[in-house]
Amino acid sequence: MERMSEKREEFALLKGLATGDARAFESIVEHYSPKLLRKAVRLTKDVDMAKDLVQDVLVTLWERAGQLNVATSLEAYLNTMLRNRFLREVSRSTLHEKATQQLLLHINQMQESIADILTVTELEQSLTEIVHQLPANMQRIFVLRNEDYSLREIAEALGLAEQTIKSYHTELKRRIKVALLARHPDIGYPLALLLVSLLTEN
Repeated sequence: MERMSEKREEFALLKGLATGDARAFESIVEHYSPKLLRKAVRLTKDVDMAKDLVQDVLVTLWERAGQLNVATSLEAYLNTMLRNRFLREVSRSTLHEKATQQLLLHINQMQESIADILTVTELEQSLTEIVHQLPANMQRIFVLRNEDYSLREIAEALGLAEQTIKSYHTELKRRIKVALLARHPDIGYPLALLLVSLLTEN
């Protein structure tokens, strides 16, 4: 009975939202914001970014109130919107910048090992080009791994099974290794393996 009551309440809120009822929107914000914020913090690991994402989701919900197509539940719909905006941020701005900084840190740590074979600038350029040639999901996994996200956290962020993420992660490591060796055969297999491991593992 409680479940039925929740569904009726949700239906009423969505109906009100579709007609531009500000009170319905305020009720949605009050009810769903805390859950969305907790999820956003788990995804971003950054409270300020999480708040911005939630605000963006809710503003978009209001702007598209008349065109909503909620197939399952409003909570699931909002969670999907949140995840999509998070993934958009992964592909640009803050997270990508942080991942690049982490990548440079790894490269600096490896500088002595590779100094006699190629310059850090060459390696950085090669890795940037290689990563940009990966499929979108693999690029996202690479960025998030360099942000110290676990494979389980990445699976939640991408809305995919953890085993799928593990398979993608294994394949992206293989592709980076093969591409590095193709571009810089002098580094040899053991060093290429070390580079890939340092760049893709927590």
